[in-house]
Amino acid sequence: MKAQTLKTILVSSLLFSLYVLPAAAQAPAPGTGYWVVETNDRTKDHSIVKFYDNAGQLVYEERLEGVHLNINRPKTVKMLNQTLQGVIAKSLVRAQLESTGEPVAFPPVRKRS
Repeated sequence: MKAQTLKTILVSSLLFSLYVLPAAAQAPAPGTGYWVVETNDRTKDHSIVKFYDNAGQLVYEERLEGVHLNINRPKTVKMLNQTLQGVIAKSLVRAQLESTGEPVAFPPVRKRS
């Protein structure tokens, strides 16, 4: 009887850990967000790029006149992802400045030779 109970508890905890661990592994990394591109496919005269944080709050928006962004191109996606990281980093710095009122210490920039 005790062996059966112990076996049931062991199997239950194993199944529970298999259920919980993948969910934790799929959580987005802190400081990331997502972007949205709005383009009129008929006129193709401008694109609107919106950058959001993890909470879904709009961090930055820009209208690009005369530009039609093709998000199916890997180069475009890479550029948008890099821009997103910069926008999120600046947003975090701004939030820290507003909350503390103190300047943020940045590491010194090394010159390349």
